[in-house]
Amino acid sequence: MSDEQYSKAVRLATNAYHAAIAKDWRKVERVLARLNEECAGEGLFTALQAWCDTFVAHASGGFGEPGKFRMVGWNVDTGAVNESEVRASVAWSHRLISARAAMDLDAFNAALQELNDITDGFERGRYVGELLECIALTANSLPRGYGRMGRAS
Repeated sequence: MSDEQYSKAVRLATNAYHAAIAKDWRKVERVLARLNEECAGEGLFTALQAWCDTFVAHASGGFGEPGKFRMVGWNVDTGAVNESEVRASVAWSHRLISARAAMDLDAFNAALQELNDITDGFERGRYVGELLECIALTANSLPRGYGRMGRAS
């Protein structure tokens, strides 16, 4: 991926994230379509990394240490914490973010492969959209650094 393509993927990922924060889901759809069309697979990979990193920075208050980040599942549909029964797309989002937070490349790549193995492009897009929605809802609902609250820095 050239520097120009990388910059475009980062810009589009940022625009999608800001649109999700603003709950402008039509704009999210348009930006994700552009990301998919104009930046191909590597652009989506870049966006997924950026969104996971944004989530970790928000949850940890920017003090994330690889392997030291503990993520608690939050079902954004019900508000329940550590609920064992969640949609497959939400469970996938949790695995992807947790792997990236722990800097576990094997687990991250396995989660990416799960996404790539989805043959229905609409379903694959739904997974990506729900990841972005989970990240935006968390940023809108929980304070920066919530994952470290009650812990010494």
